[in-house]
Amino acid sequence: MEITENRKLQVTVAVCTRNRQEMISRCLESLFQQKTEFLYEIICVENDAQQKSRKIVEAFSLVSTERNVPFRYFCHPEQNIALARNLAIQEARGDFLIFIDDDEWADPLWLQNMMEVQKKTDGDVILGTCIPVFSEDFSPWLKDCFLYRQEKFTSECQQVYGAPTNTTLYRLDMLRQRKPPLDPDFGRTGGSDVDLAMYLMGKGRKIYKTSLAKVYELQTKNRSRVFFHWERQFRAAVNNYRIVRKNCGRIMTVKYFFWSLAKNIFAIFHEMIYFYRPRQTMVNMVGSVCGCLGLIYACLGFQKRGYY
Repeated sequence: MEITENRKLQVTVAVCTRNRQEMISRCLESLFQQKTEFLYEIICVENDAQQKSRKIVEAFSLVSTERNVPFRYFCHPEQNIALARNLAIQEARGDFLIFIDDDEWADPLWLQNMMEVQKKTDGDVILGTCIPVFSEDFSPWLKDCFLYRQEKFTSECQQVYGAPTNTTLYRLDMLRQRKPPLDPDFGRTGGSDVDLAMYLMGKGRKIYKTSLAKVYELQTKNRSRVFFHWERQFRAAVNNYRIVRKNCGRIMTVKYFFWSLAKNIFAIFHEMIYFYRPRQTMVNMVGSVCGCLGLIYACLGFQKRGYY
């Protein structure tokens, strides 16, 4: 659908999807139901050569016409989330671009609140809040581990340092100044969003977070396996070390290695001292051990693939 109004298109909402046919519909439905005072568009980039979600996604063309919300579909055949997001950045037509993951759905005022915070702060990056929603078969005790503790962030607007790509709003021209915006070398391992955030902070860009702009993410049964989270912590440690090494030089990388190692060791001893819930404590302790192992693994020059 093309823009037919005289109003200037202000925001592009981008969702990249792959093998989430059962979830993409809910995500798109929530995006078309946004209550805004400005014109926005939605683009969907399928990161799958087989285009398994194409029929599901293109069925929203009728909704696009009814809601007067421009909607476009693209496909990037090479499986690499950084390349898919770079295509979204290339095709966006708004002044601002905001990403949302395909397994999430947005509060009706998500977009409006994000833009209000941006106008209030004149921020370059605005980070929303992601709230986990648990399936009925999710392990109850795992919710109490630090892995799923609800973050106690209640500020309507606060400057922060670092941001994931998900539920995050960017100035579009700012993203396009970097070539490429997201590094494809992290597209199959994870970490391209952290790498982008470090780059933007190095350029003096201001990042703010708000509790007013909410999206919800379903935590399915496969995420109730502790090995899923231990592997994620290992991978995060590997990627963060690689990102620091890429952006900060040798001396800062050495400092980061020892600081992060000490932080994980302290967390292990902290859990040992306050050993009052055995299962939760063991999960937290092993998670910190995974962080230590990931650092050492990355320091030896290895990287873990297969994330995406």
